[in-house]
Amino acid sequence: MNDIELERGAQMKKILFALGLSAVSLFGADNLIRNPEVDGDAWQKEFRVGEGKNQVELTQFVEDSTWNRCLKMTLNNYYISKDGFKSVNAGVMLGGDAKKPGFPCKPDTVYEFKFELKGDAERCMLNYYQWDSKGKAQKKQTKIHLIRPQKEWNVYKGTFRTSPTAKRAALFIQFWGDAKRKNLREKIGQHIMIDKITVQEISEFTPGAAPEKAGPVNLIPAPVFVLGENPVVVDGFKDLMEDKPAKLKTTAEISRSADALRVKIDCFGPVTSDAYSGTGGGAIWKDDLVELFFESKDPNTPYLQFVISAGNGRWMGNGKPGTSDDYSGWKSKVSRGSGRWTAEAEIPYALLGYKQAPADGETLRFNLCRQHPAPGTFDQPDYSKGNRFGAHMMFDNSSVVFGRGSNSDTKRFAILFFGTMKPYCDQALAGVSAGERKDPTVKELISKLDPAQPGIAFAAAAELEKRVRLLRLGKEPFLLAQLKTTKDFALPFFPNELQNHGRLLKIRAAVNEQAPLMLSLANMTALPEEYRVIVNSGWAKQDPSQEWGSMVTGLRSADGTAFPAAKIELRRGVPIRDAETPKHERLLDVLAKVNEAATIPVQPREAGLLWITFDCTDAKPGIYKGRITVLPLNGINQTFKNSRSGGYAVKGASRDFSVELEILPIVLPKKSSIPFNGYVRPADRSGFLDRYDCFMRMVTPWYFTFTYNDDGSVAEEKVRSFLDPQLKLIVDAIRKNPDINDPKIMVGYSVYQVWKKRLLPKKFKSGTPEYWNAWRNFCLGIDRILKKHGVSRKEYTMEIFDEPHLKDFPMEELSRAFAEYKKVMPDAQTLLTSGTLYSLLPGWTEKVVPYLDQWIVHSSAASIPEPRKMFDRFKVLPGKKTGIYICGTNMRQDCYRYYRLLPWNVLEAGADFVSLYQLFPQSMANDLYRIPFGDAAYVLPDTVVPSARLEFFRMGMTDIKYLRLLEKLASGDSKQDREDRDFVRKAAKEVYLVSPHDAGLAGKMREEAIKRILKRIK
Repeated sequence: MNDIELERGAQMKKILFALGLSAVSLFGADNLIRNPEVDGDAWQKEFRVGEGKNQVELTQFVEDSTWNRCLKMTLNNYYISKDGFKSVNAGVMLGGDAKKPGFPCKPDTVYEFKFELKGDAERCMLNYYQWDSKGKAQKKQTKIHLIRPQKEWNVYKGTFRTSPTAKRAALFIQFWGDAKRKNLREKIGQHIMIDKITVQEISEFTPGAAPEKAGPVNLIPAPVFVLGENPVVVDGFKDLMEDKPAKLKTTAEISRSADALRVKIDCFGPVTSDAYSGTGGGAIWKDDLVELFFESKDPNTPYLQFVISAGNGRWMGNGKPGTSDDYSGWKSKVSRGSGRWTAEAEIPYALLGYKQAPADGETLRFNLCRQHPAPGTFDQPDYSKGNRFGAHMMFDNSSVVFGRGSNSDTKRFAILFFGTMKPYCDQALAGVSAGERKDPTVKELISKLDPAQPGIAFAAAAELEKRVRLLRLGKEPFLLAQLKTTKDFALPFFPNELQNHGRLLKIRAAVNEQAPLMLSLANMTALPEEYRVIVNSGWAKQDPSQEWGSMVTGLRSADGTAFPAAKIELRRGVPIRDAETPKHERLLDVLAKVNEAATIPVQPREAGLLWITFDCTDAKPGIYKGRITVLPLNGINQTFKNSRSGGYAVKGASRDFSVELEILPIVLPKKSSIPFNGYVRPADRSGFLDRYDCFMRMVTPWYFTFTYNDDGSVAEEKVRSFLDPQLKLIVDAIRKNPDINDPKIMVGYSVYQVWKKRLLPKKFKSGTPEYWNAWRNFCLGIDRILKKHGVSRKEYTMEIFDEPHLKDFPMEELSRAFAEYKKVMPDAQTLLTSGTLYSLLPGWTEKVVPYLDQWIVHSSAASIPEPRKMFDRFKVLPGKKTGIYICGTNMRQDCYRYYRLLPWNVLEAGADFVSLYQLFPQSMANDLYRIPFGDAAYVLPDTVVPSARLEFFRMGMTDIKYLRLLEKLASGDSKQDREDRDFVRKAAKEVYLVSPHDAGLAGKMREEAIKRILKRIK
């Protein structure tokens, strides 16, 4: 572990592992920094200068070679006091939005932060800011506080606790020095760079021990309302965008009759528009209106929505495409009073999904919302007039619960209890044992289960359930849980999902999918342990010679169809350093096959990573069930003959965890929907490239060591001795896969640059006729050698330049290299990697584009407006192909954002193929002696081992298989076809461009695509 920070390692580990349970988030652990890698143009909304605004400058810095974007803070000016002393006190706030600094946070809550930093400044300081509901700021130190930047990237981690009144918070990294105090070491021009920033909530609850912070439990009242015989008042409306009271007063009453729910909403203030009085249609959305949202009893319907305008216009929706034309099921009425207008609605219980009037104790989630349009029209947003801008209008939106910009987020809805909430409180208490009630925190939470205080009681019940679960988990000798969105495999590894120990392990896949099941296995004891892991479907008599049955490996469907163990691959995460520096961290990145005994070692009070892949190639659709048996080798077990199963029953240290594999009646293509270039040169002897759909092999120009006559003709086509054997292996491999895409071979990297600077004799002066003749003959010689091995011109492409720099190769030389190549081989293919700066220069379209067949741009450039325009123009030209690539060399790249979203980038940009630098290293000597330098797999003498990073990339490629299949099925011109194609387009944009920070969104979009596909094939 990096010894620079280690706040958590010393203090927190002592607390959190008191009885073997690490920090477990009770609310999930989403990153509160939306743009952690400082990508794109929106970074300025989230990162801003704090305090000395004219002293430092923030810029987005792009590192050479890797094109990695990061945040750079440079010291530009000192503050000069009246008595002439220099000082500096300025820094960067990490977290915020376009309106204000800071991300939303919870009061009295512990957050863990992590970021990378380097620079030439001698020092910088790390603090954090927090703001209360009135905007009052408070600055506090973290325990790291002082950082001494290094020349290379280093990871810094720690924690901070918010105050009981905190609403927003931000990290603050600053320069500070004062000459008057003889403590000014900062120099003009010094800088720091920051990257990969995360801030996540953690919990300090420890099973069997009191929380770290003594004192009463701090509960935030939940938005709970109890509807008895009399109407219940609902008030306290919140602003849509910020957690603060709404500008306009709004109050509501909810009442009930024998067959309907009644809602009355009083909207105080002027009515700006009441033009609409009809039903349905979009005109209503420009008026003063109220919205009533209710949860849906139908799991396939997101919610129920009823809208009433000030003109008594009505609208209905349910979160799905299309609207209803039948408004007869519910009633509305609008009236005017002094300084207010009132909307009343009567909605039958049947319309809300009830078969009869709700009984006492039943619940209904809801939200009540109001929209008020500001007078006039606006060309630009004016947030002094409202909080939402659209159709040249400003709107002020508010709701009962703070929706963080969305009124329809059902997870944030208020809760309505019918009659009483006493049964709910009784049920919460019933599951707590006598021993657990002795826990101080449990005792206090029980005391707050008072139905007379419904908001506190509801919050207490939720906390009680979590607390009891954590107490029980702490007594387990080991924990096993499924990982869904874990994207940081750094040690210490103790993922939040371990709180889900014991729950069903469920995988959903299509035919031909390689379906991953990520598991974390935690050792809760004080000693190292080795765990045998068996995927099985119980005991059965499989051989008539057996007196008693044996364990049946693999899974089984209800009709007895087997999902055999041979198609289930178990790998474990092996820790490896993440940098070739003395100060480095360790990552569970090497996914090595488990040994003959299928065991995985786990250190005491730590967790391991288990990666199980189900090969669903040609599998029969259906639900396959079984269990994962975890057997601690040092635990004590007893076995008993079981006459019912014909096998054995086991009691003791081992545990069985139910697993369910659902294979959908969806057939994905076996080959990737996006051709994949992994920049691989070593010949593949293990079938590894085929497993990951890597379609392109590389031939390096370094092997073509021709000699030349004075006129530039080739005197001898000399080559390195290993070129021919390597070409034979490459050609044999591609001939075994005749259906893979052309071009199948890339000659690269940067053929022209290598030829000019390393292979061409110095006697040739650049730009002379002899020089260009030598270049043409070099290219023709490569072509002849490839042809001799049976490779046609359509099967290979030549990368003329790889990330050329203007200072090394001006436009005239770059374009001439392409033109001379095409002069002698007009039907041969050319490739340029990146070159986005050239595309913005005069002459690009006329001098380069006509000679360029494939253009690969960096992932970041695909989302920058001007290069993206040139990319879009190029890709629609006849015969042109485009690709997107990444080339980061840092092993700490975000598994979700960097790897899984790369194929989404290709889909969003409309590119033809995806390139990942690089699938595995060019040197066979790397083995595990050296860490990957951009490599996504490890090459050993007799095999290739994947990384966790590569598996995330494969998840992304599988996502795109589903989306492309949906596009294919929706190739017609029906309304549903158009909607499905529109969904694919919008999904790609939302996942990659709008919300790349949401690590669960790609999976959600895949599930939506599955739902649409199933609807079509049923």
